[in-house]
Amino acid sequence: MIRYPGGPRMSHEIETHGTHAAAVFARKDAWHRLGTTVRDRAFSAEEAMTLGHLGGWEVRKLPLTTAEVSEGGVTPIEVPGFATVRTTPFTGQPEALGVVGGGYTPLQNEDHAEFLNLLADESGAIFDTAGSLRGGRQVFITMQLPNSLTVGGTDRVDLNIAALNSHDGTSAFRILVTPVRVVCANTQSAALSNHESSFSIRHTHQRQGRRPGPPPRPRPPTPAPPPTPRSRRSTGPGASTTTPTRPPTSGPSSAAAAARGARGSRWQPRSHQRTPAASPAAQRSAGSTAPTSWVRCRA
Repeated sequence: MIRYPGGPRMSHEIETHGTHAAAVFARKDAWHRLGTTVRDRAFSAEEAMTLGHLGGWEVRKLPLTTAEVSEGGVTPIEVPGFATVRTTPFTGQPEALGVVGGGYTPLQNEDHAEFLNLLADESGAIFDTAGSLRGGRQVFITMQLPNSLTVGGTDRVDLNIAALNSHDGTSAFRILVTPVRVVCANTQSAALSNHESSFSIRHTHQRQGRRPGPPPRPRPPTPAPPPTPRSRRSTGPGASTTTPTRPPTSGPSSAAAAARGARGSRWQPRSHQRTPAASPAAQRSAGSTAPTSWVRCRA
């Protein structure tokens, strides 16, 4: 037995009010024999909300406040965070479930069941169990899959889709494929420990299916640089040779060359240090004049 504020509760932790229990089961009773059992058939998502007392909760967020009482009076104080509040299905009165942050978005039980309705259309699964745990803080809805596993060639094991949700901010919305039939808090813990696959969805604004923004515009392709012409040697008659033209360069070397060209140049004769050998007749006709050559001198 586990004690909670407001009185003791049994280990199954199914929400009860007097002789009523917030739970519904298909074909066979749960071990605790609480809630409503639909005989010889599966129930629908709408029946899970009505027979299981899971509909019309209207889970919402309310800002937290407190007050300081002093000799000068009562001073209200705002508290960070929000309280999740529901309308109790048995009395119709508001009831606080937990404390959450500003980004938390409640998932209603109707949306919970409708999500499983979509899975039923795709997989052929049927609703099997549904119920409220820990005073409405947690809700489970399960479906039985049409296919089963055979273990050891003889043992037939049914597989279930268990959808688990919380309204107090303690966990995300989780989907499990498990052989465990969830009917209480104990079997829910067993399903969390023994499942074939699972995924979860956080209680945030992203879960509400906001439209995605426009896709980024593709960048225009960068043009490839033009190919550099290369010299090609001709091997046959009439073939032309292409010589790449080098673009003019700029810099100190080209500036100096331009300055030298502007100043001009002059030619000056310079005598050879060594006189080449000549015939005697050539030496007599040339006289004693030594041959000269011209060299270019910079100004």
